[in-house]
Amino acid sequence: MAGKSSYVFEGEDFKGKGSEWKKRVDYQENQWVIDVPCVRKQLSNPTFGELNLLFFQKSNSSCYLLMDLSSISLRRVEI
Repeated sequence: MAGKSSYVFEGEDFKGKGSEWKKRVDYQENQWVIDVPCVRKQLSNPTFGELNLLFFQKSNSSCYLLMDLSSISLRRVEI
């Protein structure tokens, strides 16, 4: 599910909106045979609980997806 910029997430000694997290993460090249810079973070949200967020950059924008990976291990199919 695509995350809204107004969703608030907490983790790594920081609590902020998705739009703020997109600016804070360190995107990495060549992750999991994906051709766009990305990074995966495990954060928490009052509504969704613990979840994994996949942040990625495409063209001039940064996006993120909310994912429940509790029972699935995904790599190159994440995007």
